[in-house]
Amino acid sequence: MNFKEQNEYILNNYRYKKASELAMAVGLKSKQSVLNRLKKMGIHSKPCTVLRPEICKDIRKLWENGFSCNEVAGVLGLGRPLVAQEINKNPVREYEYMFHTLTPLSSYILGFLYADGSVSERDETRKKQVRFCQSNEPYLKKVARAIGVREDRVRYSGRGGYVLSISSDIMVDRLIELGCVPNKTYADLKVPEEITDGLFPHFLRGYFDGDGSLSVKTDRGLLFPSVILYGGKSFTISLLNRINTLWGYVGKAGISCKKGREVSTPAGGSKATIDLWSAYYGKKRGAVGLLKKIYSNAGIYLDRKYQRFLKISHVI
Repeated sequence: MNFKEQNEYILNNYRYKKASELAMAVGLKSKQSVLNRLKKMGIHSKPCTVLRPEICKDIRKLWENGFSCNEVAGVLGLGRPLVAQEINKNPVREYEYMFHTLTPLSSYILGFLYADGSVSERDETRKKQVRFCQSNEPYLKKVARAIGVREDRVRYSGRGGYVLSISSDIMVDRLIELGCVPNKTYADLKVPEEITDGLFPHFLRGYFDGDGSLSVKTDRGLLFPSVILYGGKSFTISLLNRINTLWGYVGKAGISCKKGREVSTPAGGSKATIDLWSAYYGKKRGAVGLLKKIYSNAGIYLDRKYQRFLKISHVI
């Protein structure tokens, strides 16, 4: 490539490529040589001030998959200002609106969040944030995929569990509207009014996967399953009222309270002392009947509990 061809190539591509890329393409020794050529041509702006359409698509794809601005810049080898400029044209990620119109999937995620999640307001050190906590890493990665974020955002919390954190003012504001408030361990929660009868099985399945248990005892070859749902007083009563209204025939639940019980809070793994309430379905008809309702048309669930349900689903 002769001198004239080099200049022509630089002039046609400097807005889209970095100086180092231009130098390599035309056979110059350094990016400074490219900058000197540009100055001689009367161009004083830095190279790579406009992104090629295909690069813009890559930025958008990474951003919508949950990569931060700095991460996008690092993956694509671009400067952060250029990446931020492209992102700011449409900074909203699709998953941030998943709770604005509730669906079976978002209702399930909301139920799980009520059980094993938390939301936090903005403070001096961090943005508004949604956190999901679980001891089962594969399951939490499944939740991440369902939401639409990268599963590698699931991190080991250092306390024998895993956490998925999502920073989003839009998502947090909507969750607070739905009643999932900061410091919910101490709040008087209720089943959100926006959870319709059709969505309630999915919401309850999400809550059961977070704060429910299924145990099966065997006696003389017979199976005796029991289901327990844990929570605060107001939420447990609210949950039972919805269950009884919709499926009263599945069997009545026993209800109990253990006062001064120490539990882990999803917000940071710290301990809290609360009165822990539980709804107990100890008869076959109630336990299996309830599970059949919440697993009907289920698209997402905790595999371990679902497999246990399949083993006892025939007992009634």
